[in-house]
Amino acid sequence: MTNNEIYEGFIQKSGIKAHSFMGVILKSTEIEFIQKDLLDSLQNHSEIKLHNIQLKNSNFTDEVLPILNLEWKVDIEYEGILFTVYISIGKTRNIQVSQMVLDRGVSQMTIEEALDRPYFLFTKQVYSAKPLNSFLLQVKVMQAIAKDVLLVLDFSSNRVFSSEWLQTTCQTKIPPSPRSLYLVNIISDIASDGKKKYWLRTVGLYRCGAPELEIISVDNNVEQMSQLLHATANRFIQESFEEECPIQIGYDGLDMVLCWQRWEEALKQYPNEALGGFKYREKPDSGYNKFRDPSGILFAIEEDLLISPQIYSKALDNDPLLYIDPEEKKRQCLMARERYASFFNAYEEYGTKTFEDFPDIAYLSPTRASYKWKFIVRLDLEQHDNFKKQDEMWFEVMHIHHDEIRAKLITKTYWSKQYKKGDIVTASIIETLSYWIIITPDNTKYTPESTYLLEADL
Repeated sequence: MTNNEIYEGFIQKSGIKAHSFMGVILKSTEIEFIQKDLLDSLQNHSEIKLHNIQLKNSNFTDEVLPILNLEWKVDIEYEGILFTVYISIGKTRNIQVSQMVLDRGVSQMTIEEALDRPYFLFTKQVYSAKPLNSFLLQVKVMQAIAKDVLLVLDFSSNRVFSSEWLQTTCQTKIPPSPRSLYLVNIISDIASDGKKKYWLRTVGLYRCGAPELEIISVDNNVEQMSQLLHATANRFIQESFEEECPIQIGYDGLDMVLCWQRWEEALKQYPNEALGGFKYREKPDSGYNKFRDPSGILFAIEEDLLISPQIYSKALDNDPLLYIDPEEKKRQCLMARERYASFFNAYEEYGTKTFEDFPDIAYLSPTRASYKWKFIVRLDLEQHDNFKKQDEMWFEVMHIHHDEIRAKLITKTYWSKQYKKGDIVTASIIETLSYWIIITPDNTKYTPESTYLLEADL
């Protein structure tokens, strides 16, 4: 299939999607039990309806373990949608874990223990129009079959998750954050003028029916461009955007508008030697160049011209409003409220303490005033029909008592006529809480998605 055919499929909800490839390394060194327990594991799962299992033999033979020659084609129903999941067993020695990115909570000791296991469970699946639900199903299937897991391997995003992440993710019906589905790779190099350049590229969006997104030849504002790329990728997971179609990503007094263009066309605006340019997409004499796969280069749109997104660097430093799709906002709200107990318990333990309560770790703070845990909440105090004209109002908690929260607004408002930065409000947690963040004195952040890390660290 040509790149052009794949690009055409991106703009259709029923268009072409790559398989999502994931696996788990088990604690047990025995793998034969999977064949015996697979049917019962899926048939008795409370959230999955099993329709059919078909066992296939591969063309290869393995005298050591015949189960390596088997593949199960499983037809299941989840959240009213039919899926086909392919399940097989692989050899751990074939995995290049050293080239994968370790998620928070994955220790080197666990990596070494996992690599000592001879086999791993492998799954592949095509995602529906709801990639987050599809991702959650895939990890639930693996957990159900494997039971005791050491590591989760997401080959589609080149990432390794911990067993604690798997357990926390699977214990709810609420899908994880969109950031769980992809990774942002940052490649750097020294340009001919001696200045450092960056190339940002997602890995994992392809399975969501979207192009991988790139920002190339970035100067020294890589953090801002990473923030912009994440905001854009999250929107692509929720909906499809045609090539060169304006996409409103945010607002800072003026609309922040981006679009994507296939790399084959977009790179004509850059020198061949630009980091991420044609020089890096050349067809090799042998082997495979992953950068020749379909992907979209992001541009800002200013007066009908396509220019570098770096034009928004200063805006991103100035507390802009970055849009969140309504479905993602709803997901965040459900997750924040479901796991609110973790936030409240941490607040009770650390939110009311002062510097004097921590005399043994004073070295963490250069000044007494800065040693403080911050508890940040997003409250929905105003409702609007247009999500692009609804402020994201973030508050720092001053006091919590039962359902009542007292907090100070710490972000700008662009659309509100009632609230401004610095205002102190009292509100109902049950009625208004839509997300929360805990920030420790060493600037470690915890969100509802990372409660397993919070509880382990505390």
